[in-house]
Amino acid sequence: MDDRAPSPIVRAALQDWTPEGVHLLVIERLSAQWDAVPGQDGTTMWADVLVVLPRQVANPRNI
Repeated sequence: MDDRAPSPIVRAALQDWTPEGVHLLVIERLSAQWDAVPGQDGTTMWADVLVVLPRQVANPRNI
């Protein structure tokens, strides 16, 4: 995610339900790790999210 705002990305407290803070809380809860990297054109945020896929169906005809 890229953000062209000059201010750094800051996680909001649980009682601060601004869109920016809530989005960051969701990313924090869903990801194994995340970070924000400031740059010339704003801030880039990255996150590693673990995706668990359902097991393959042994016999699709039994569905």
